Amino acid sequence: MHYALPKTKTLNSASRNRERLRALIKRTAGSPARLMVTTWAVIIVLYFVGPLTYFHPPGLRAWSFIAGCTFTFVLGSRWKLGWQSKKARAASIQPPPEISNSHVDRLVRICALVGLIGIISFIIDKVFLSGLSYSQGITTVRYERITEALSGEDRAQRSFLLYLGFLTVSFSTVAYLLYLLKAEALSRSSVWLAHLSLISPIALSMLYGGRSPLVLVVLLASGALIVRVLNNQTLFPQVAVARRLMLAFAVLGLLYNGYILAERRLRSGVEDYYSLINNIEISASATPTAWAEALIENGYIDSDVFMTLLSTHFYLTHGFSALDRTFEYDGALGPYYGQYQFYFVTASLSRVYPAASFEELITREMQLAGLYGTFLTAWGGVYVDFDWPCGLIVAFAYGWLSGRAYRRATVSQDLGAKLILCYVIAAILFSPITSPFGVSNSLPTLASILLCAWVLRSNRIRAYSARREAQLKATRFVNVPVSLPAGR
Repeated sequence: MHYALPKTKTLNSASRNRERLRALIKRTAGSPARLMVTTWAVIIVLYFVGPLTYFHPPGLRAWSFIAGCTFTFVLGSRWKLGWQSKKARAASIQPPPEISNSHVDRLVRICALVGLIGIISFIIDKVFLSGLSYSQGITTVRYERITEALSGEDRAQRSFLLYLGFLTVSFSTVAYLLYLLKAEALSRSSVWLAHLSLISPIALSMLYGGRSPLVLVVLLASGALIVRVLNNQTLFPQVAVARRLMLAFAVLGLLYNGYILAERRLRSGVEDYYSLINNIEISASATPTAWAEALIENGYIDSDVFMTLLSTHFYLTHGFSALDRTFEYDGALGPYYGQYQFYFVTASLSRVYPAASFEELITREMQLAGLYGTFLTAWGGVYVDFDWPCGLIVAFAYGWLSGRAYRRATVSQDLGAKLILCYVIAAILFSPITSPFGVSNSLPTLASILLCAWVLRSNRIRAYSARREAQLKATRFVNVPVSLPAGR
C-alpha cells in the first residue's frame, strides 16, 4: 500500500527550499563586491575543471590584472559605504514617495508598444529593404555579413527603419523588467503585453543569427529576480502565468542556442565530434579532458548534446586564454579609450563621423593579434581600452557606480533605481566573459533603462509635489484664525 505525503508537509518543504534559495541569493549577491567575487570564482572553477583543457592558460600578468581589477572594483563598491552602519546609510537616503500603480501600468504599456514598433521596423528593413536573402539561412547571412565587413565591401542597404529600430527595440526589455519588479501594479492586459514584448529580443537574435539579445534579456531578468529578493519580495511575481511563460521562454532559448551552435558547426565544416575536437585544437588551442573523452567514448552522453556543451563551455571560459594572449602580444593593441567596450558608439561614429571612430583600427589590430572574434573578459576590455594604471581606475569607478546603484535600490525602494540595478547585476554576471557594454544592443538597453528611470523619478517628484501642496492647503485651512464680531 502506498501512502501519500500530507499536503502540509509538502508545502512546508517547498517553503523551506524557497527560503534557502532566498538566503543563498542574499549571501552571494547581497552587495556588488560579493556578486563580483562569486561570479568570477564560479567561472574560474569552470575554466579549470570543465570539459576543456587549454594549452595556454593565463600567466602571472593576466592573473595579476584580473585580481587587481577585481580588488579595485570591490574597493570602489565599498567607498564611503563601509564606514557607515546600515542604519546610518538608510538615514542618509530619504525614500521618495511611492509612484502610483497607474503610472507604472501606463509606462509598461508604452515601453512594450514602442519596443514592438522597433522590432517591426527591424524586420521590414532586414527582410524587405536590405537586399539580404534569408532563404539561405540566418547563419549563412551572418557569416556573409562578417566577411563583407572584414573586406570593406558592405553591400547591405539601410533605411531609416533600421535606425528607428535600434533606438526603440530595447524598450521591450524594459517593459518585461518592470513587470518582474512590480507585477502587482499591472493590469492583466499589461502583464500579457509585457510578455508579448519578449518577441523583440527573440526576433532580433534571429535577424542577426546570434544569441546576444536573448542572453542579455536572461541576465537582466536574473538581475530583476535578485533585486526582488534583496528587497524582501518573493523570487517570482505572484502571477499565475508568470512562471509558465518564463519556463517556456527558457526552454525556447536553450533550443535556439543548440540550433545556432549546430548551424555554426556545419558552416565551419564540423560534422561530428572528432572534427569538432580538431577544429577546437587548431582555432582555440584547447582539447577535451580525459573524463570528457571517457564520457563520449563510453556512450554515456549523446555526441550532439556533448558538442553543444563543449561549445558553450568554450564561449564561457576562452576569455582567460585570450586575455593571456593579449598580454603576450608584442604588437600595437590599443589604447582605444572606451571604443572597444562601447562598440555601439564606435560603429555609430564610423557612419556619422568616421574620423573619430576606431572601428577600422580595432578590427585591423585584433586580426593581427589573432584575437578578432574572441572575448577578452570585461577586465580585458578595460586593458585594451586604457592599459594598466588607468584600467584599475576605471575598475574602481565601475565598483563605485555599482555600489551607488545597490544602495539606492535596496534602501530607498526607488523603482527607477531598481531598474538600473538590474543592468548592474547583469553586467557583473557577464564580466568574466566580455564587456557588457559591447554586447549586441546592450548600450541602447542601458539608455532605455536610464530614460525610464528618469520618467519614474519625475512622476514621483510630481506626485510628491501635488501631495505636499494638498497637505499645505489643508494645513492653511485648519490654522486660519476665526475672528468674531465685537460685542458677541
